[in-house]
Amino acid sequence: MKTHEPIALTAITVALLVLLAPSQASAAAGVTQFSAGPVTVKRANAAPNALAKGNPVENGDEIQTGANGQAQVRFTDGSLVAVQPNSRMSVRGYAYGGEPKTDSFLLDLLQGGLRTITGLIGKRNRDNYKVFTATATVGIRGSAFYVHYNPDGSVSVSTEQDEIEVCTKGGCTGLAVGESVLVVSDEALPSRTFV
Repeated sequence: MKTHEPIALTAITVALLVLLAPSQASAAAGVTQFSAGPVTVKRANAAPNALAKGNPVENGDEIQTGANGQAQVRFTDGSLVAVQPNSRMSVRGYAYGGEPKTDSFLLDLLQGGLRTITGLIGKRNRDNYKVFTATATVGIRGSAFYVHYNPDGSVSVSTEQDEIEVCTKGGCTGLAVGESVLVVSDEALPSRTFV
């Protein structure tokens, strides 16, 4: 009977690992704190589903809001993202909980606008906290900021706390509290609109 004990324990261990693996692999990046109006989430190759309060948000998810839709997502590092009406945002790459150098908070704003307040990733690894638009990349130094597309396709960015940096192929412009820039193309330097 003793010869079968290691085999039985190994089988039980393998079974437990198989059961635990899917839940760890699909760990949520964040949770929906608020959802109003038409808001959907599209995950991988699946059809869009309504996004409601309490629903998880994962890496690769794309959130879309309608004309009267709004959503707020609280990420596991404490970051908060508020998605404005008529917007599309996707979670490009989120990682938190290991070594600070492996943390990342990368969002793509595809349409509309969002406001974000940084969490621990913004404090632990500022270089890896970014919001990408078609023409600019917004990086932070521990902050809260608002970014949105204008009707003409340009992008406006303003900061509420601390400092941010808005970069294009044309260069970077640093913003202090209360300052704003306008990005008209990915080749042009972001121009200050309010100091």
